[in-house]
Amino acid sequence: MRLLGVAAVKYLVLGLVFLNYQSAFRAVNGMFNGVADGIYNLSGGLDVIQHWNCQICETELFQC
Repeated sequence: MRLLGVAAVKYLVLGLVFLNYQSAFRAVNGMFNGVADGIYNLSGGLDVIQHWNCQICETELFQC
């Protein structure tokens, strides 16, 4: 009987987790989007790619 109670509590907790999954996922996703926006704003976005392209063009192998 005790195992049945433990299993019921596990399923109840799992049900509560799935009930709040959407809001938790959106919060975590929003956090990662905030970090990505911060990195983008600090680096200047495409400036990193343009700088890398200029470095490639300055080597002897590639003449732009």
